[in-house]
Amino acid sequence: MKALFSLVFIMLTAASYSQLDEQKKLLYEHKVESFIKMRSLGNTMIFLGVVGIGGGLYMASEGKKKLESDDFDSWDKGQKQYDWGVIIASLGGTMFFGGMVLSGIGSSKVRQYREKLKLGIIYDGNTKGLWLVYRF
Repeated sequence: MKALFSLVFIMLTAASYSQLDEQKKLLYEHKVESFIKMRSLGNTMIFLGVVGIGGGLYMASEGKKKLESDDFDSWDKGQKQYDWGVIIASLGGTMFFGGMVLSGIGSSKVRQYREKLKLGIIYDGNTKGLWLVYRF
């Protein structure tokens, strides 16, 4: 009777442990997907920030040229163009550095959770051979 009770207890414990592992695996896969999205958003923000900085600096320099010209009619347009160029360049810089942060965090978290998914015996098509990993 004790042997039967012990066997049932071990089976239930093993079943609940494997279910917990499956839940963790699904959670980690979901986190990898979300951090990949974060990384790609960061890369997009970096690109848009560089474009904003370049466009804003170009607008500011063109506005500055209009301000320094002898044509009195272009002074008002030059001042507005210069101001908008500075604003756009500032927003581009903010986007650039925000994208750097998002991309860095996303990349490190993707790497971290992919390592956590490598438990047990794994065959990865990108690498050659089998891996045997045990972490606790």
